[in-house]
Amino acid sequence: MNDDATLILNFEEFISLLKQKQEKAAIQYKLDLNKRIDKNFKWYLQYLLFKSIKRKSQKLENKIKIKDLKRILIIRNDGIGDYVVSTPIFSLIKSYNPNVLIDVVTSNRNDFYINQDSNINKTYPVSEKDFKKDWKNAVKEINKNKYDLIFPLNASKTTKVAFMCSKINSGQIAVFNHNERKEIYSQFFDKLIDNVSFFTHWSEKMIQFPLQTIDFGSVINPLEFKSYIHFTETGIQNALDILKENNLRFIKNDNSPIYNKLNILENQGESEYVTYCISAFSPGRSLSLEKNIELIKIILEVLPDKKILVSASPSDYNKLNTIINIVDNEKVIPLRTDFFAAIALFAGSKYLISPDTANSHIAASANVPTLVFYHEISFMYTWFNNSPKCVLIANKESKDMFYLSGDIFKAGLLKLIN
Repeated sequence: MNDDATLILNFEEFISLLKQKQEKAAIQYKLDLNKRIDKNFKWYLQYLLFKSIKRKSQKLENKIKIKDLKRILIIRNDGIGDYVVSTPIFSLIKSYNPNVLIDVVTSNRNDFYINQDSNINKTYPVSEKDFKKDWKNAVKEINKNKYDLIFPLNASKTTKVAFMCSKINSGQIAVFNHNERKEIYSQFFDKLIDNVSFFTHWSEKMIQFPLQTIDFGSVINPLEFKSYIHFTETGIQNALDILKENNLRFIKNDNSPIYNKLNILENQGESEYVTYCISAFSPGRSLSLEKNIELIKIILEVLPDKKILVSASPSDYNKLNTIINIVDNEKVIPLRTDFFAAIALFAGSKYLISPDTANSHIAASANVPTLVFYHEISFMYTWFNNSPKCVLIANKESKDMFYLSGDIFKAGLLKLIN
């Protein structure tokens, strides 16, 4: 692997690179609008497929006034990170009409978390394994209510979403526009959301759903509505116990409202800590046992006055135990706790280091300085951390994590510290 192809960027450098891509993408988008669509066999097949789905588009010509909005259904049956970047939608709607009921179709991966969000009225969990059965049961419950708007937020599964929504008896449905499929999608969906921002953070893309369907009665600055995370009382208490047991000092990284719920965690111990995450959603994003050990030793070398909380999902606990035993350093502490305690501790970290984008979105919501490494560069552009206190690492040629040498990691860590 060519180290010269590796990018180690702070937020300012990344945004500069992103703007160049935005300009090129904007030009290409305008060209695509005027380009004759190649209606090949696949296009006609998809057109007929959508035409066969029994639902006529109602065309949302005018925005719905926020005061008239009663109930919204969100479809977010994927991951926790996907949900976190969608939370500006809920903040915006609730800030203008607290009485709007927001229900969410969830997955077995994120339902436990979404269920605890005070902005959410109800969830309908649908597992991937038993999708047909779970969705059939969910639809029965969904159709007991009348929805004004439905926002399916998974941009990559529009055909599946159409079949799902065909069973719902109420609500006008909005999805992301796709220039080549506009004629196809218009047969079924009521509003196609223009993706007005190119290579921008998903939270800014998600907030286009309410902005393009709801009349708020005033001009909205979407950047005012940031992603947020939420906690449980039990999780906070468990985090407090871990801080006390290991003499760890919780750091308030900024004046974010999320810290109002975590005041009890402040001023506990003496040692600042770094959170190092070993788990990732897919195997291709994970580091090997040997590489994790190497990187933890580099953190100990570069930050000798810090302790390290090593976080892992329960499926990686055996790997975590092996790492702790081999490193054999009292400053390296295994983090085995519930998810809400873990994210509370993430929020108090001096730094968070992770190969997983969900953890980086959680840390960004608390403005924690974060080092994120991506298995391929397209993921960096798509799922980048939007906190000004971050450093991003990716390799232009890589499709896995093998490019991440100790020297590259150390350079990224030093850049984060400085």
